[in-house]
Amino acid sequence: MPSLIIEKGPDRGTTVEIEGQGPFVFGRAPDCDFHTQDRSCSRKHFRVFRQDDAWRIKDLGSTHGTLLNGWRLDESILQDGDTVVAGETVLTFQSGAPEPQRGLLGKTIAGYQILERLGRGGMGTVYRARQIALDREVALKVLSARYSDDKTFINRFFKEAQAAARLNHPNVVQVYDVREEKGLYLISLEMMDGGTVQDLASAEGALPIPQVIRIARDAARGLVYAERKGIVHGDIKPDNLMLNSDGVVKISDLGLARDSGEVAHQGEEGIFGTPHFISPEQAQGRAVDSRSDIYSLGATVYRLITGETPFSGSSVREIVMKQIQEEPREIRELRPECPEDLADLVSVMMAKDPDDRFESAASLLEALEALDDSGRLAGKASTGRTVILGVIVLLLLGGGAFFAFREKSAPSPPPTDPNEKTDVPTPVENGDGAQKNLALERDLRVRKKLDEARRKELEITQEGKADDIPSLRELANLFLAAAAEAPEAPSAEDARTDAQRIEEKITKLEKKAREAEEAAARKRAAADAAFGKLDAEVKTLVAERRFAEAISRILAADEALRSSHRANDVKDLKAAVLASARDQAAKIIARAEAARDAHRFDEARESLKPLLERFAKNAGADPAYAPLKDIVGQARALGQSIDRAESDQHKADLARDRKRAFDALHEAYALLATSTDLAAARRKLDDGLQALVLPDYRQDLERARDDLVRVQSLFDALAAAVADPETKVTVGSGSRVLPSGVLLSMNSEGLVVRRRGGKEVRRSWKDVPPRAFYRQILARFADTPEQELGCGWFCLVTGLIDEARDLIQELKDAGLTGAAAQEFARLEKRLEREEEAATRVSRIRELYAKARSGEAPEEWFRIAELTGEFLEKDRGTRSFFLNSDGSTPWTAKE
Repeated sequence: MPSLIIEKGPDRGTTVEIEGQGPFVFGRAPDCDFHTQDRSCSRKHFRVFRQDDAWRIKDLGSTHGTLLNGWRLDESILQDGDTVVAGETVLTFQSGAPEPQRGLLGKTIAGYQILERLGRGGMGTVYRARQIALDREVALKVLSARYSDDKTFINRFFKEAQAAARLNHPNVVQVYDVREEKGLYLISLEMMDGGTVQDLASAEGALPIPQVIRIARDAARGLVYAERKGIVHGDIKPDNLMLNSDGVVKISDLGLARDSGEVAHQGEEGIFGTPHFISPEQAQGRAVDSRSDIYSLGATVYRLITGETPFSGSSVREIVMKQIQEEPREIRELRPECPEDLADLVSVMMAKDPDDRFESAASLLEALEALDDSGRLAGKASTGRTVILGVIVLLLLGGGAFFAFREKSAPSPPPTDPNEKTDVPTPVENGDGAQKNLALERDLRVRKKLDEARRKELEITQEGKADDIPSLRELANLFLAAAAEAPEAPSAEDARTDAQRIEEKITKLEKKAREAEEAAARKRAAADAAFGKLDAEVKTLVAERRFAEAISRILAADEALRSSHRANDVKDLKAAVLASARDQAAKIIARAEAARDAHRFDEARESLKPLLERFAKNAGADPAYAPLKDIVGQARALGQSIDRAESDQHKADLARDRKRAFDALHEAYALLATSTDLAAARRKLDDGLQALVLPDYRQDLERARDDLVRVQSLFDALAAAVADPETKVTVGSGSRVLPSGVLLSMNSEGLVVRRRGGKEVRRSWKDVPPRAFYRQILARFADTPEQELGCGWFCLVTGLIDEARDLIQELKDAGLTGAAAQEFARLEKRLEREEEAATRVSRIRELYAKARSGEAPEEWFRIAELTGEFLEKDRGTRSFFLNSDGSTPWTAKE
């Protein structure tokens, strides 16, 4: 039974079987056949179904499109092992035939017991396995069979994996072992039960700031280790940051990257991949160092904070050019609550010039550790932008940083000058000094407490607020306590005077508080009465649909009311009026839109009149209409859309015709690429012509149909020769599909060949490959210029470019004249265009294979250029309809 295996994304590890003939719908909507948790997917993203004995996939108008093996599609045939990308989910299509490595489950190989398949990527398949000798779980990566014959790659794989196994750090995924067993190449790694950071981001979107800080610190620690080892990772992104069961983040594939200065632009997403995390210098193929990984980690942190990648685009070229030339949107614009300190740090990490970034991963880690878990500099609740930028400058200069913040405190009193006189009397040492000294000591104790109370008074606000009364009562008690220490002492009187002064202040504050409370009560009563009156008047006006007058009445409300405790009620009343107005406007707009959508444009304009007259007529003169500007804007915009609707309808018809014509041509040429079923191809073209509304795209369909008519004339001549008992049409050797012998009969269903032993073999047209039919029958049969021209048209519609080139040379030597010469000129011109287009497609595929394997990463830009040339110069060719997605117009009117 066919199935889709989810390799990446929130639903990773799920296998979905497709029952019967389909259709099977994938998306976020609850009624889809598979309801994905990937929030970057559309509600109904793509459909898989069976048609004409083949499985097909069709994009359902998704926001970000559906990629098939790296190419954006509208509809295409699905083959076993194809990779489908929808949002952040990667799926593999299995047609039902067993996958070569799927038989490993439950087996033991090279000392590892295979327990579970975890996923599959461009390099191969990853399994959960148990290493029997050490009784531990590992992640076992089995290289794809397509690498087995590449000895250069295998030698480099072993060398780098063995070097990576010597790396050991708490924030780096450990490589345990690498070996070859029975033709399979294996590498065992530390098992990471927590999945990838990409899995977190796909499931949750933007992550909490403390979690982002922890992820960034762990990744930076791993980069510090790589930096010390002279290794540049070259592919830091959320997918390569993994979590263990304790939530610790570790960098995967470290050591499998190249040495510093050798990492170039490598893409694993195909020609139209999305390198959202690549550094500008790496994208340009320049030499890189650890600062390139710092940029990629910065782009990763940007994604985790905002829920969006720094740049987006419809192609690799567009995204890469933005990485090189443009600045991303400010983080705080996308997530205002992100602290400035953290946002500034990410900006430095993502500086275009490597010299403007942190000079090393160690400097980056120091800056990250200077932040607390909220993303602010540790030690301050809110750090100013100048402080964090200053810290970053220190780190960019390589000098390190020491962050310390001290609370301001009152200055210590200056040391006492021993020669300075004070108000404290000096004890007497002679006469009746003992008694005098006792009195002085008592007064000194009172003065000490009095001074403490006066210092306490300085801490209390001097503004005289009611809130100060409890503190003042406490202060008065302190003065009284000072006087009670020695009631007869001279300073005790000063303490009692201060206590009295504080009591008088308390009395005044209490009186003031009572008066303020009474005034507030009167104000509240007046506001309640005023609001009750306003509320009644406004509700009457709203009931009569006099919205502007209601707003005018609210705007004219007394300032005292709008600044009273009823201020929020006034705002709510205004909001209610606006809500009612918008509700009425929405109903009018809905009626106008319905009429417009039904192409009843006069009725739509008539429906809008009350809205424009009621809201827009006096909008510029009366301030009461200011809050209704959005309604006025909607009405005017709708009026303009009605005026454009007829033009838009024509454009829509043209776009639909383009798709219908493209689909018909694509399906017809795809059919003729693998079979000789002219009748089926002709039906697809006729159905496409019948579906067209406008004449713009009829020409290509009619031309293709005329080509088939010419080929059919040749088939009719061949059939007539077969039916003639005097004529013997032989079938040459060359393929298993068509056995050699004598062609006995031909009809609309197929042909019959009698082999030399007398056995008759029947073949349906859909089972006869074009190349075999041409070489074994047509080329042997055609012996007139007209028949050879028919062979040329057959080669044109079936894509037999090499055979067509040879045939053209033979026809040139035949010296054709008249109508035959004119037809030959048309055929030669058409074949020249098809040959140029096929050559360009072949070159793109050749460069793509080299770039993807890492052999020539600098070819990505050349691939993008050649693709642009193909879509521009080869429009309307057979290769164009077979190798593009139909989104590029190919007529002058579009």
